Amino acid sequence: MAARRPGRRASAILIAACGSAALVTFGSQQIVRGANTGTPQAAAQPSAKRSVLDGVYTDEQAKRGRTRYRSCILCHLDAGQGDPTTQVPALVGEAFVKQWSGHTLKELFEKISTTMPLDNPGELSQQEYVDLVSFILQLNKHPAGKEELRAPSEQLERIVIEKAPGN
Repeated sequence: MAARRPGRRASAILIAACGSAALVTFGSQQIVRGANTGTPQAAAQPSAKRSVLDGVYTDEQAKRGRTRYRSCILCHLDAGQGDPTTQVPALVGEAFVKQWSGHTLKELFEKISTTMPLDNPGELSQQEYVDLVSFILQLNKHPAGKEELRAPSEQLERIVIEKAPGN
């Protein structure tokens, strides 16, 4: 019998012993698909990617973020639209999507927590910064879910920012 030569696999499919789900791996991104529905479900593996469209924060968390955002209004304005005349970036809309689409929530969290507020970067707690991120997601019409974002957390590394439908 001829020996198998090891080769590269562009993708691998692991079918659970009970046959109820399949785990599909493309590179390092994993997506679990239910056998009956074929719809994406959260993978149990820590390296699985999620989207902000999956409802990754709660309404209550965004409400706390909105309260904290009051100190951001001076520069970023009421609706997060920013001010191009003073080079203050928008936190909402097409400008936000263009800058952050494809990036992770960890990247957004780190940018905000290490640069804001301008007069005292890092003055808030990590959870307060995550609450602000949640409010920014809400401003951008990303759906709320049932579980809060937590900081610091590997969870933020696995959540990718995407454009919300209708935004």
